[in-house]
Amino acid sequence: MSGLRIKVLTAKEVEASGKPGTIVDQNLTIACSKNAIQILELKKEGKQKIKTEEFLKGNKIKIGQCVS
Repeated sequence: MSGLRIKVLTAKEVEASGKPGTIVDQNLTIACSKNAIQILELKKEGKQKIKTEEFLKGNKIKIGQCVS
């Protein structure tokens, strides 16, 4: 995801911990200062909105990777 700009359209708060701004699991859950958000729907720059499952099929993510 390096250099890729995305807009989060839908997300939910989940219980998870980690350094804020880092990916904590393979479901594109991102740690916050308290708990985490699991991204459900997003939009790549210049593209149409897609569900996270579809995004993950074509994009590799690494647990611990910073997304900020």
